[in-house]
Amino acid sequence: TGFALSSLGESVFLTGADQGFIADSMRYGPMGLDHSVARFPDGALQWFYQPIPTPGLVNQRHPYGPVLLHEIMYHPIGEDGAEFIELHNLAAEPMTLEDWSLIGVQHRFGADDSIPAQGYGVISDNKDSFRAEYPNALSAWLGDYRGRLSNGGEPVGLLDAHGIIVDWIDLKDAAPWPISADGLGASVERACWGDALNQPSQWIGSPLGLPSPGQANHLSDCPPPVSGGIVIAEVLYHPTIEETDPSLLEFIKLQNITDHTIDCSGWILAGSLFHILPEGTVLAAGAHVTLATSPAHLQSVRPFNGTLSTQPLADALPNGGGELALLDQDGQWVDQMRWDDDSPWPSLADGFSGDPIMGHSLIRLCASASGTLPSNWVALKSPTPHLPNASWECSLIGRPSDVEVSPNRINADQRPIITVKWSLESEIDQIESVAVEYFVDDHEREGEALVSQAMQPTILNGGMEERQTWTLEMPSLPANSVVRYRIRTLSRSGQTFLSPAADQDAMEWHGYFVDPAIHTNKPHQHHLFIASSLWRRLHSNTSAGRVSRGQPNPTWNDEVPATFVSKGKVIDVSLRHQGSRWNRKGGSNTSFGCPSHQNNQAQVRSWRIRFPSYRQHEGIDTLLLQKQSGWPQRISFKMFELVGVAAPQTSWADLRINGCDFNGDAFQIERPGREMVDRFFGPVGDLFKSQGYTGDEGPWSWGDARLIRGSRNGFNQSDRYEYTYNRKTLNWKGEPGDGKPDIVEPMIQALHEARNAGKEALRAWLSENFDVDRTLRYICTINYVGTFDDMFQNHYLYRKAEDQKWCMFPWDMDNTLGGAFGQWNANPFRGANESRIGHVGNRSSWWHRIKDSFFIAFEEEFLATFHQLNNTIHAPAALRPIIESIAAEGGYQNNVNGLMNHIQQRHDYLNQFIEPRLGPPALSLEKDSSTIRVGWTEGRSDYFLEFSESIQGPWIRMVPDSQWIQESPTSFRFRPGLNQAFFRLNAN
Repeated sequence: TGFALSSLGESVFLTGADQGFIADSMRYGPMGLDHSVARFPDGALQWFYQPIPTPGLVNQRHPYGPVLLHEIMYHPIGEDGAEFIELHNLAAEPMTLEDWSLIGVQHRFGADDSIPAQGYGVISDNKDSFRAEYPNALSAWLGDYRGRLSNGGEPVGLLDAHGIIVDWIDLKDAAPWPISADGLGASVERACWGDALNQPSQWIGSPLGLPSPGQANHLSDCPPPVSGGIVIAEVLYHPTIEETDPSLLEFIKLQNITDHTIDCSGWILAGSLFHILPEGTVLAAGAHVTLATSPAHLQSVRPFNGTLSTQPLADALPNGGGELALLDQDGQWVDQMRWDDDSPWPSLADGFSGDPIMGHSLIRLCASASGTLPSNWVALKSPTPHLPNASWECSLIGRPSDVEVSPNRINADQRPIITVKWSLESEIDQIESVAVEYFVDDHEREGEALVSQAMQPTILNGGMEERQTWTLEMPSLPANSVVRYRIRTLSRSGQTFLSPAADQDAMEWHGYFVDPAIHTNKPHQHHLFIASSLWRRLHSNTSAGRVSRGQPNPTWNDEVPATFVSKGKVIDVSLRHQGSRWNRKGGSNTSFGCPSHQNNQAQVRSWRIRFPSYRQHEGIDTLLLQKQSGWPQRISFKMFELVGVAAPQTSWADLRINGCDFNGDAFQIERPGREMVDRFFGPVGDLFKSQGYTGDEGPWSWGDARLIRGSRNGFNQSDRYEYTYNRKTLNWKGEPGDGKPDIVEPMIQALHEARNAGKEALRAWLSENFDVDRTLRYICTINYVGTFDDMFQNHYLYRKAEDQKWCMFPWDMDNTLGGAFGQWNANPFRGANESRIGHVGNRSSWWHRIKDSFFIAFEEEFLATFHQLNNTIHAPAALRPIIESIAAEGGYQNNVNGLMNHIQQRHDYLNQFIEPRLGPPALSLEKDSSTIRVGWTEGRSDYFLEFSESIQGPWIRMVPDSQWIQESPTSFRFRPGLNQAFFRLNAN
């Protein structure tokens, strides 16, 4: 009491009792009489004007007006397309915008900026582009903002002169926002406004190609119109078939839910794919049409009767979640759906067994409810692309739209809260009761006691129940507890619904973890929980080695179930030990007080953890936690990534098992596979791991691209290739024992034929079949860091999907950057055939046929690339900040100087080795309207530039000054002031 706030504005602070810290603060500007500003919802970041001050009560929603965000073009077609933000004045008098501003882009309105009564104002990113595209809207133009709107969507807001939000939306390029505005030629238009901000339901996409800046939007209905009579009725996004490309069976079924015929010719499916329905797509009342990736393949497994479109979908549907929007021929929204492969969406649809060929599809329950609701879709065990949906069920009680536990990280002294939400379209008044059934998982036994506790609906002001949201405060539990729970919902009609449900979900239980709050200086802390009997089984599986009596050990790669926890997220995984035939069984023993494969200790081995398709770990499908420290292996992998060669994500982790410390310095590495290839290349091609042997062992042979000839130990030649070069993507294409060669075998055979035909023939063949530049960058980098065993194993061969050309990826960076065979003076031609080139320091004289082929065919390009990388991307000055940053992540700061000494020595040695073997670099001149750029090959700092006004000289060495601007170590730019000038390069 006894304080006053200034009506002109001031700052307000909330401090601790002793004023030792500031808990929160806000600054406000001049205020009108009886106005207040408030956060909505309570505790949020944004401040809004309150219609009525509400001290001591829940803050109210902010009303609209008087100026609205009305239309936004955030992702025009083409990089040079015009963006704009349109405002609409609802008032009957002009509105002055002096000192108002925008959120999302940088713009403050001037004293002369105003919007006419019930008129429009437009702000663009570039007036020239805006004028070219919308000449009739210039009268409403108020200026250019700075920056560009994100193509992925972002918060966009309008602030008044006092910095208080007038209107605001969190715009996205995904449902429930209109996705036709995401680069397809539509803007997002506001169709209506109600008593709440940031409502996607108030926005629609404009007709494609017809944004309307400076004028009325195409629709002004509140709410906007619902489905236009055709709905997305069923989708199969991840078939289970293993004998052929699964995507060939994907489909989307559209169905007419009206009592009249609808012509869908020219309609568009957009979002995760783009497809125009062909002419003649006419659906009678209740009829359907099915669109397939491969109509012929789908026709072979289901009996269609004229309902299968013969025009294939151009793209496959994403397995990890996606969205689709159906637009009519004018680009108007008709229907929309989105899906995910994890709860609350039915995860069985993500490639899990159902129909033996197709798996589970997603089928829609209610035609009139939104297709973006998880509760509106169920997994169908026997997909029906050939039949219309026979009936619609619109109660939508069964699956909650959201199940969450808070806080994200739960400690032993906390009572977490489980919250369950249903969508507004669910018949929540039909819910009789909701309960949580849970148990604390004991990985050493089965049959843990199940506890059931009733959840309570949210109580609103005035004591009314808000039955959309139910909560339960759980008891506090000991550290390292893994809690399994499910939601049981009882309807008033007596129906029971479970989440997860056995007929919908791959997992049996939701889960949360009670964190032990153990400090680590590593970037990650992971917890594994595995039954001691299963841990012993893993040791038994590998005890005989990879090969026993000439045959592959059948249990060598067998996995067992376990639980993985990281950042509070509980994931059921499959795992085994990781490593080569030499390293998988090895490891030092450590004292260990938790259940393990032996009493009171455990052997520290490497682990391979495979995540389910529906719940990967930070975008990684298979994670390796190696027993080695990973220093300096992480640096070596990073050096590949820096030069554009695909390499796995790496880090460090503190690994705990069954609640005890196990390996506080584990090297975390992503296993190269589909996810990694997709990240670097987009379309996934054919990836193979060389996992050979220094001889012949069982079906395995040398993995150095030599010819593998004949049968051995009962395995034919093709089997031996397929074991030696193990396929890691598109596994439906081939596997050992399938009676056909995979593509590595003919590639290696063709390589040897080209080698035998001479240098020019080899050069032509490599140019046609390999990504030469990418492969050279791989060879240069592996020969920089050091080659320990890539001569017979531990590298990847990859054939790209887009052009069918091969390249190589790294693996296993042991003994690099100063380790064995990673010496500072290692010969750049390591891996070449020493009988051809002389001694280069190969390990046991082993050599690699692909590397040697590039040395023969592209020796000059190899040396030039190596020199360029050594003096640019891999130069010591460029690498030091990267190395320091990585070292700081893992606590290896004391190792930086030693590694930098090696890198400097390596850098100097390579320059001394390569430069005498290089020809002079090429000199180039480029001229624009006012300047000339003179440059030569990047990285060739062994040469310097001279100029003269006469060809006879005298020649002057170029140095930076007011006229000569040095853009890089190998380029200058200047404004010509002479009639003529001559330039030449001279060697240092």
